[in-house]
Formats: sequence, C-alpha cells, structure tokens
Amino acid sequence: LINQHSFSKMMRRYMTASVYLVGQTAGKVFSTTYCARQAAILGPIPAAAYSLTHQIGFYISILCNSMTIAVQTLLSREIASSTKIPKKTSLQQIQRDDNMHSSRDILNVAKSSIMTSAFITSCISIALFLGKDLVLTGMTNSQ
Repeated sequence: LINQHSFSKMMRRYMTASVYLVGQTAGKVFSTTYCARQAAILGPIPAAAYSLTHQIGFYISILCNSMTIAVQTLLSREIASSTKIPKKTSLQQIQRDDNMHSSRDILNVAKSSIMTSAFITSCISIALFLGKDLVLTGMTNSQ
C-alpha cells in the first residue's frame, strides 16, 4: 500500500515530468513552425528542401520515440522485478544482492538501448546519404 506522503511525492514527480513533456512538445511545434515560415520566406526551392528534410527528420523522430517508449517499458519491468523479495532470506542479504543485481541489470538495459539506438540511427543516416539521389527522386516524383 502507498501512504499519503509517498503518493504526494509520486504525484509531484509525475507532474514535473508532465510539465517537461508539454514544454518539449511546445518547443517542437514552435521550432517547426518557425523554420517552415523562414523557409517559405526564402522562396519555393528552400521551402521544398525544408519539406523534404522535415519529413525525413519526422520519421526518424517517430522511430526514436517508439524506441524510447520500449526502453522505458523494459526499465520499469527491470526495476519492478528487482524489488521482489524471496522468502527465507536475511534482510542484509536482500539489500546487498538486490542492489548489485538490479543496478547491473538496469545499466545493461540502458547501455544496450543506447547502442541499439545509435546503430539504427547510423544505419538510417548512411542509407540516406548513399541513396540520396534515389530518396530525392522518390520524394519529388509525381508519378
């Protein structure tokens, strides 16, 4: 059971994270709108170039967000599984084993997620660089 103090602390953390997420979303909307406006002021060719790069960036952003959600799910599972206390174990044994085990597992999840994200993003970047003519033709061809 959760007591009143821990519930209040948990809600403050949740609200702080919510404010950060709303701020991040507002920043993305503002920067996208501002950049689109500036590209439109420069003329049709810069506006078209901005549109192409924005689409590619948007899709990569969606991929990264989905990976972030997956990692957050894995981390929460790892943290929840590390808090289970086996029966007939001394308190000192639980604290020592639990801290070492959960820290190592959580660190492994975080490291592997960072490496996976870096690998996927690098592969996409290299593929887009090598196939830039094909990508450009595919995105600008009206047929």
